[in-house]
Amino acid sequence: MLQASKNNATINGFVVEEITAVNLPPVAIINSSAVEGSAPFEITFNGSSSTGTGDLIYNWNFGDGGSSELADPEYLFQEAGTYNV
Repeated sequence: MLQASKNNATINGFVVEEITAVNLPPVAIINSSAVEGSAPFEITFNGSSSTGTGDLIYNWNFGDGGSSELADPEYLFQEAGTYNV
């Protein structure tokens, strides 16, 4: 407890007893060099701006059976279609 007195006035404060580190959940921030094009079509994905406590693990699924564990992968879509990445 912090206490200061002057001229018959008392100010009471507080003391921090313990500080605990908080691990925040990761936040995925992704960008791509394009969102559409003609097959075969190469796209660069960027996940390097993602945030979180500690080392981040990347697991990209390109929607056609392809995948990557890189933060910023390049991927070649061979067939025309709509892919959820």
